[in-house]
Amino acid sequence: MKFYIIHTNDLHSHLEHWDSIAHYVNLHRQEILQRGDQLLLCDVGDAMDTVHPLVEATQGQVVVDLFNDLSYDVVTIGNNEGLNFTKNQLEALYAKANFSVTCANLIDQKSGDLPHWAYAFVVKEIAGLRMAFIGLTAPYASYRLNGYQVLDVYDCLETQLKLLDSGNEPLDFIILLSHLGLQEDRIMAERFPQLDVILGAHSHHYLPNGEMIGDTLLAACGRFGEFVGQIEFDSKAKTIQASTLSIEQIQELVGMEQWEDYEQKGRDLLSQEMIAELPFSLYSQHTEGNQSFIQHALTAIKQKADAQFAFLSTGLFLADLPAGKISLNHLHEALPHPIHVSSLTMKGSRMHEMLEEMRMQEEDLEYKLVAGSGFRGKIFGRFIFAGLIFDGEEWLVEDKPIELDQQYRIACIDHYAFVPFFPKLRDYGNIQLYFPDFIRHVMAEYLKKKFPLKG
Repeated sequence: MKFYIIHTNDLHSHLEHWDSIAHYVNLHRQEILQRGDQLLLCDVGDAMDTVHPLVEATQGQVVVDLFNDLSYDVVTIGNNEGLNFTKNQLEALYAKANFSVTCANLIDQKSGDLPHWAYAFVVKEIAGLRMAFIGLTAPYASYRLNGYQVLDVYDCLETQLKLLDSGNEPLDFIILLSHLGLQEDRIMAERFPQLDVILGAHSHHYLPNGEMIGDTLLAACGRFGEFVGQIEFDSKAKTIQASTLSIEQIQELVGMEQWEDYEQKGRDLLSQEMIAELPFSLYSQHTEGNQSFIQHALTAIKQKADAQFAFLSTGLFLADLPAGKISLNHLHEALPHPIHVSSLTMKGSRMHEMLEEMRMQEEDLEYKLVAGSGFRGKIFGRFIFAGLIFDGEEWLVEDKPIELDQQYRIACIDHYAFVPFFPKLRDYGNIQLYFPDFIRHVMAEYLKKKFPLKG
C-alpha cells in the first residue's frame, strides 16, 4: 500500500489559485482512493492573510470554510494567524474547523496551557499505519501582545518527541509541520533524526523534490499556492519521496474553468460598511496640506500613541481616498498591510542618532523594493515627519534643536522595527505596539471622528 500527504504552505490568502488547487486535490484524492491507497491533506501555516479583502471581511472565516470543504486533516498556524487575529477571533475560527490544529510551542499566558483549539501533536491511524504530526510556529516575541507565550522550539520538540516515544503504541512515522523556515528545518533534522519528514514553511522556500538530511526528508512548496507538494510513502519498498506540481501544471490537468472571484466578493462586502464622508479627496502622493493622505495618517497615529511626533513612509499609501462616502473597502485598498501602529520612547541624543540613520538612507530607500514584515506594497518610499524637520544642518523639534537629555515619544509603525534598515530604531526605541488594530483600522477611527457621515 502507498500512503500520500498533499501539503500546502504560505498561501497568504492568494485565493486566485484556490479553485484550481481544490479541483486538483479532489481529483487526485479520488484516484488514490480508487487504487486502494490512502491520503492526508496538511497545511503548514500562513494560510490566512487579511491582505485579501474577503479574509478581512470575514475575519478569516472564508479560509476555514475552504479548508473544511476540501477536507484538510491537519494544519499548523503561521505568524499571520497567530499575530493578525486576536485570541477570541482564533477561538471562534477554529471552533468551526473540521480539521485538527497542532501548535506545540504556543501557550495561553493566563492558563499556561495550549489554546483550546490546538494540540501539541496529532496522531492519525490510516490502514494500520500510525503517524504523529507535531506543529511548531515561528517564535515571535510579539506573541505576548496577543496573550500568548511562545516556547523555545528545540526544547518543545524534544519534549513532544519524548512523550511520543513513551506512548503505549509504536509510531510508524513522525512528521513535523514547521513554520520556522528552511534554516531551522535543517537544524531540526540534524538534532532530531527520529523525524521522518519535515514539511516546511515561513521562509517561502521551494524544494521541488525535497532535501534529505540524514534519514529525514525536508519538503516545502514555496508560497501563494504557486506549488502544491506531495509526499509518497511506499510501505512495501520502505521509501519516502517528495514531489511538487506548479499551479500552471495543475491548471493544465484540471482545465481553465471560470472560478469564483473571491476578491470581488470581499470588496463587495467591505464596500457595504461606510465609515466617513470626506469633503475633499485625500491624495496618496501629496505629502503636505489638508488633502494629503499621509498628513492625516500622521495625525491619526500621533493621537493613537499619544505621541509628540510621528513619521511614516510614502510607500505605505497605495491609493487615494475620494471625496464623498468612504467605506472599509477604500481603506483596505489604500492600506492593505497587516501592520500595527507603534510608539518609540527615547532620549534626544539617541533620537538624533536614529534620525541620522534614517536620513543617510533616504535616497537608497525611496525606490527600494521591499517585501515581507507585514508590508504589502512595492517600494519603501521616503519618510514624512510630523513635528520634526531637518533644516539642512540639524534636526529641529518644533523649530528648536533636539534637547539631548529630554525624553521624546514618537509614533510610527512596527514594520520599521522588523526591516533590517534601522537598527538604532530597534535598539533604542523601547517599542510599544498597539494591538490588535492595523493602521487601516486606526485610520478608520480617525476618519469617523474627523469626517463623520452626514445624517
